[in-house]
Amino acid sequence: MIKKYFSPISLLFSLLLLIVIFYRSEIQWNGNLRDHYSKYYLLSFFLISFSIFSFFLNENVKLYLSIITISILVSLYLFEGYLNFKSTNLSKKYDKFEKETGKKFDKRTFIEAFKDELQNNPELISPTLPFMFLNDENLKTFPLSGQSNSENLYCNENGFYSKFSTDRYGFNNPDEVWLAKEVEYVIIGDSYAYGNCVNRPDDISSVIRERTRKNSINLGQSGSGPLIELAILKEYLPKNVDKVVWLYYEGNDLGDLKVELKNAILKKYLLDKNFNQKLIDKQDLINSLVKNKFIENYNNREKKTSLISYLRKFIVLTNLRRTFIPVSIKVPSEFKEIMSLAKEFCDKNNTELIFVYIPEFSRLKNENFDNKNYNKIKSIITGLNIDFIDLNKILIRERNDPKRFWPLIGGGSHFNDKGYFEVAKIILNFKN
Repeated sequence: MIKKYFSPISLLFSLLLLIVIFYRSEIQWNGNLRDHYSKYYLLSFFLISFSIFSFFLNENVKLYLSIITISILVSLYLFEGYLNFKSTNLSKKYDKFEKETGKKFDKRTFIEAFKDELQNNPELISPTLPFMFLNDENLKTFPLSGQSNSENLYCNENGFYSKFSTDRYGFNNPDEVWLAKEVEYVIIGDSYAYGNCVNRPDDISSVIRERTRKNSINLGQSGSGPLIELAILKEYLPKNVDKVVWLYYEGNDLGDLKVELKNAILKKYLLDKNFNQKLIDKQDLINSLVKNKFIENYNNREKKTSLISYLRKFIVLTNLRRTFIPVSIKVPSEFKEIMSLAKEFCDKNNTELIFVYIPEFSRLKNENFDNKNYNKIKSIITGLNIDFIDLNKILIRERNDPKRFWPLIGGGSHFNDKGYFEVAKIILNFKN
């Protein structure tokens, strides 16, 4: 029986795999991650060719191939199950956290924590970020910040769910930062600038403000890439800023940029030096857009916690692929253009631009870790005469026990309070 159906089942599976890959690459990601999915295309084409060829094999060979195929599939799913169990079974890590810190780890899911907090504050939201609007093709205004003057519940990597209030423009700042006539530092970037999973005053901008007693403004937005960051810079940079610190994360900034380049509104910031949406004057509109998107995302997030979602991830070997097939992105030519425009914009405003390269935690877990874009990015930035702070060198190679800068549980996502503090200190000591 198994010999009879081996070839048609293999061909059907190979064709379905090709359809899924095409959908993920060309529809879900709009072709932005085609480089990453190219290896999956090659695999599907190989399987299709092999399936067709198998129709001409004798029955005994088909039997052996069937046994080998089933064995490989069983092994893959057993390993996927192990990785899934390892990632969800955190009891030992919780015990370690509580023993070393003397604090209880909040084990609630985000939905559970949010519903609990909602009882005390019916107006509570979670951060609704610019990247969430990238596929909204009908938008006439693209928001680059969150809802203003609102309390946000966010992520838990350090034993507690971070919570903060936004300023008048929807950024993670106390509102009084906008009252100062002079600003020493403006921090721009993705989640590392935003201050993911810590509370103020433990984010980089707040640490700088506390240590220097000078004004520092956080314009970071989680999930943003270089094009969104350039747009934020052009829309919100105050006058009389001494330094702009641009935080670049090697883990996903280039992937984010590939997606951002497909957005028609964002692309205007690259093509037209004078383009500006005048977002400072449109906060009421931004609040409305963000509120609607928050409700939509919250409802979707509840659905994603379902058993069906977990089964889907298991079937497509999510953990296995993330472990052994990292996303590989080439440096788009637009990256240099963006940084050149950022440098030109800062120079025009008599502001110094400092570029901070943030490494992946994977460098500490894998001795053979290699990010092929590291030297390319460094070469581009120094070639544009932009100051370059290399945290790959300073934070990882020159500091004792660099793992202490990341959370005890699931290290590798974002810095803990020690990490943010150390990065702020490195920035302050630069050229001093």
